[in-house]
Amino acid sequence: MKRFINYFTFNCFTAVVASLSMLAITACEEKETTEPRMVVGPVSTALFNAEDDAVSTFSVWANGPWSITNDADWLTVTPTSGDGTEESKISISVKKNATTVDRTARILFIMNFEEMWYIDVTQNKYGPAIAVTPDNAAFTVNGGTTERAFYVVSNKDEWEVSIPKSASWLSTTGLTADSVKFVATQNRTLDKRTAVVTFALKNYPDITQEITFTQDPYAPVLTVSADKAMLEDIGDFTTVTVTADEQWEVSIPANDTWLTKSDVTASSVKLTAIQNPAAQRTSAVRFSLKEYPTITRTLNVVQDGLPEPIQLSLLVSTANALTAEELSDGSVKLTVVGNDSYINTSKLGTMLNIKRNYYITFDYKLNRKISHAEFFWCVAGGPQGERSTGQNIVIEAADNWKTFEYKITWPANPDANPMAGWGLDSSGGQAPANHFIRFDVAGNNDGIPTNPNYELIIRNFKIVAK
Repeated sequence: MKRFINYFTFNCFTAVVASLSMLAITACEEKETTEPRMVVGPVSTALFNAEDDAVSTFSVWANGPWSITNDADWLTVTPTSGDGTEESKISISVKKNATTVDRTARILFIMNFEEMWYIDVTQNKYGPAIAVTPDNAAFTVNGGTTERAFYVVSNKDEWEVSIPKSASWLSTTGLTADSVKFVATQNRTLDKRTAVVTFALKNYPDITQEITFTQDPYAPVLTVSADKAMLEDIGDFTTVTVTADEQWEVSIPANDTWLTKSDVTASSVKLTAIQNPAAQRTSAVRFSLKEYPTITRTLNVVQDGLPEPIQLSLLVSTANALTAEELSDGSVKLTVVGNDSYINTSKLGTMLNIKRNYYITFDYKLNRKISHAEFFWCVAGGPQGERSTGQNIVIEAADNWKTFEYKITWPANPDANPMAGWGLDSSGGQAPANHFIRFDVAGNNDGIPTNPNYELIIRNFKIVAK
């Protein structure tokens, strides 16, 4: 079974050698045979010139006896075996290549009849030639030097390296007769960078080898704490947390004047919405990097619109000291027949947000002016303490349909309105479904006649937010 492992760099080689050293120690202590393992380095290739009489040396680490197989008669390896008790050094030498073609061979390392490792040997053809290894290189976005040098075999002819002018981010360092290193600057662009570098013989400029260099694009970080923020209709704010490794900015669409930004720091911004007098609205707030404006994130700020009107019915069955008649058009006709005349509405089923302006409103017809009507806020059985307007509600006479409106909240100055203490936003110990309004049509004080003959027709009784 083949166990070729030829992809290690020098750094990996060092780490594995250390592991094998510990393995060898453990094997000695436990006096038992472990699975065959081997590492040869620092690289898995050997390059020679055509007339080269140089010797390439490699280190061999193994945890048992090993041997070498070599079928090429133009190269020699010494020694050809080892017992694995310690690090071994092998030497590879080649004869002169008098042919006009490059020649290659593979040296195999055997343990327990298994092929464990190999070294590929290449020798240039006779005459001008160049061979560079490795044949490509990739840089991280941060740049720096490559992990290993580029080795050049040129049959001892002088050579040079040419970097395209467009690749100003790439340069050379550590140039020797047979090697060179490359350095890349940090890539601050959002595009992958590529450069094709040419190695050429000085006296034979047509003899070349091209090496492709690449560098990863910059990927700046920009995140926001959410992609959607819900704000209350009465006016609200949200603080957005921003994570970025570059300077950032936030922009609100010009038409969305209801939303403003403030308290901008390196990692957050406050977005504030004024009260919404209409339907729900949305602003697509854009976050972007100043230096990289195409890197963006969007936060949709959604503000609730006006609450839906609360439509109430006048409950004929609750009429007191008045007659209540449902007419064919859905309106209710109220006729006062005694003192303390009132009628209850249906239940609200919800509480009100007293930070917004709410109004009791209805359409009506009235035969004569009422000067002492009154509204009570009720929970369950009846009125809640002092939660009423007092008998100061005026309803003007009207032969044709007219709209009545009374403000029951006063967010800017709660003390300016007697309804401020009604507790419209609390249940009074009861579920919101139990809230209702009692409408005292004519009151029962200040000398009001027992039967003033008021006839009031009402439709569309509701509570409306504005």
